[in-house]
Formats: sequence, structure tokens, C-alpha cells
Amino acid sequence: MTGGLAGGQLFFFDKLDSTMNRASKLADDGYPDGTVVVAGQQTSAKGRLGRSWISPPGQNIYLSAIVRPTLSQLRYVNMAATLAVCRTISDISDLSPSIKWPNDVKVNGRKISGVLIESVIEMGMLKHAVLGIGMNVSLDPSEIPEISSTATSLSVELGTYFDKNAVLKILIERLDQFYNLIKRGCSITEEWVCQMETIGKTIQVRIGDQLLEGKARCVDNEGNLVLEKPDGSVLTLIAGEITLQS
Repeated sequence: MTGGLAGGQLFFFDKLDSTMNRASKLADDGYPDGTVVVAGQQTSAKGRLGRSWISPPGQNIYLSAIVRPTLSQLRYVNMAATLAVCRTISDISDLSPSIKWPNDVKVNGRKISGVLIESVIEMGMLKHAVLGIGMNVSLDPSEIPEISSTATSLSVELGTYFDKNAVLKILIERLDQFYNLIKRGCSITEEWVCQMETIGKTIQVRIGDQLLEGKARCVDNEGNLVLEKPDGSVLTLIAGEITLQS
């Protein structure tokens, strides 16, 4: 599949500081849409909001892909990535993954995957973007205090060993599937919303130093969250860190 993730170039490294950094360098060097970088271990991995992503060796999937959609298609790449993770989990298990807006995938209330997108825009045109996916396959979060209460993995949930390379193959195929739907102009918003746990919940959203609270009413066609505040006013949010309230 020319230009597709499944048919593109794949670079595998035993160890990198960050697959995002390496993919960004390859993108600057002109590597094509669909180029994928995978590492067995990351020493300075990136998460959202400036956080690090815990990346012990040999246990999980650490993947970054160069994507070159149009600027208008870029907003849907996060949908493609989170749906690809959900579909991968459903393909290999009877688990029921859900999406926490905007870019976390959870199983049984705990995070199993996260997505990060960094883009380069010049003169109003998208030069390229790098899509990063971290997915916990064999990780035992109980051994890592800072995530022991919030994270999970395929092995923890199912009590069995998973070959991360076999899971990686399926993930790339599913990502290719959803990304190509975007490139063809097809909408994947409805399917994305159907996987989301956030809608209808009372939530807190932190945006910088601002903390907002309200009910997650819906997600619009571009993936923005529509928040209804306690006074009845409505805000449309394009990003933020969500906490579900009991």
C-alpha cells in the first residue's frame, strides 16, 4: 500500500532517547508518509503536557510514525490512533477498551495506551506531523509506584504473556486502516465517539492554570469536547487534561 503505514518503511532500534525525536529527524530529512520508528526501550520518552512516558525495555510498544495528511485532516489523526489501539485490543482479546478524551485508551478504568502528536506548520501549511503511540503489553505497573494505581497492560488484564511484536503488527495494520480512511475523506468521528467513556460524565478539565468543571455533553465532528458548565453555559474545548468526577 503505497504511502500507507503498513506498506511504508519501518525502522527498529533496541534503544532510543525517544521514537518521537528520531521520527521528527527522519521527517525533516524527507522520509515519506507512513514511515514508522519502533524502539525496544526509550530513555527520554515523551508524553502529553510535557510529561515523560515510562518505557522499560522489552515490555511494551513504543512507536512513532511520520504522517503527512492535509492540515484539515490532521485533527482526525488522534482519532485514528486511539481507534487503532482499541481495535487491536478487541482483535486479540475479549476486553472492552474505552477512550478517555482526547487521547488515552483505558481498560477496566486503567490506562493501557496514550497518543501524542507533534506537528510542523509553515506558512499555514502542514509540513509534517509525528504520531506517537505507547501501548502497555507486558508491563507490570505494580512495580512502578508512580503509575501502579492508574496503569494496566494486556498481560495484567488477561493473565498471560503477549508477544509485543505480534501485537505491533496488528496495531500497524489497524492504524493503516483508519489513517487511510482519513486520507480518503471518510469520517471516523462517530466510531470514535462510540468508544468514548467521557460523554455524559461530570468532569474537571485542566487547561494550563485554569480548572473547569462541568458535564461532557458531546464531541463535535472535529473531535472537540463540548462542556456544559454548572451555570448552563457551554464551552468547546480543543485540548485539556480530564479528571472524571464521582
